Amino acid sequence: VEKVDKKYGEAIKGAKAFANTLLSKYSSAQLALVTFSTDVEEKRAFSSENFDNVTFPSADGLTNLGGAIKKADEMLKQKKSEVPNAKLYMVILSDGYPEGNQIDYNAAANDAKNITKAEIFTIGYDTDNRTEALLKSIATDEDHYSNADGSNIVDKFTNIVGQMEVRVPAGTNATIKDIIGDEF
Repeated sequence: VEKVDKKYGEAIKGAKAFANTLLSKYSSAQLALVTFSTDVEEKRAFSSENFDNVTFPSADGLTNLGGAIKKADEMLKQKKSEVPNAKLYMVILSDGYPEGNQIDYNAAANDAKNITKAEIFTIGYDTDNRTEALLKSIATDEDHYSNADGSNIVDKFTNIVGQMEVRVPAGTNATIKDIIGDEF
């Protein structure tokens, strides 16, 4: 139990470091949080706030990865309908292979990538080869996957921010005025 608690505590630190790093780079970034075990929960809707005031659930239950991806995709679709030019990202941390009769994680990830146009980053946390292969398959590409352990999970999360690029236009609907002098 102590190892699970330490591992889960490090995962929470990683998520919080990710939010803080992203917001320091893009102060108007909108972050939401979905947690999953047996149940999938929207822990926070989109906001330009870090995760310091989010209550994270306990680490127990099955790995309902498909349900989590589907829920996050629904939230991203809603955000895209509100902000059509939004650049969408999904960051998934998992330590286990999906269990039980659940939503198809491949179908959910393909919908997020191909229909919603989200870039998907995945982090495998102390995973086995089977789980690592799964997380690589749902990531946008191999560069969007990281393998982590308790000593580097925070770094893995913050490194993702370095891979995110949002182009912000210098101005929109700009008008240039020039006063023509008498010598013209």
